[in-house]
Amino acid sequence: SLLTLSRNIPGQGVNGRARANFQIVAEDLSSHHEVTSGKECVLRLAERLKKAHYTPIGEPKEVKIGGQPFFRQDLKGRDSSGAPVFQSSLFTVTRGYALGFILASPTQLILNNMVDTVGKTEFY
Repeated sequence: SLLTLSRNIPGQGVNGRARANFQIVAEDLSSHHEVTSGKECVLRLAERLKKAHYTPIGEPKEVKIGGQPFFRQDLKGRDSSGAPVFQSSLFTVTRGYALGFILASPTQLILNNMVDTVGKTEFY
């Protein structure tokens, strides 16, 4: 990965101990010529997360973020304590780089709010 920025948002969820997590990821795809779209990125990530017992929810959907086409894949799993985790991965591929947002939350409502916030991103 070329860049990964991560921010935990403590005190979310039913018991106030679960964490929401927000990551921005950029990866140089020069050695991964087979990856040409955000859809391929979210599908590859979903395959890796299946091994960690996450289940994709539906198919990847194309969304616009800052006027750019991204693909979104939602997943549901459990953390090490057995609490539910809702995750959304949003990726695009541009100029040979994958750019994405990986969001995780203890509730679907918080995840949807996080996705709405990402949707307000602007690119210059």
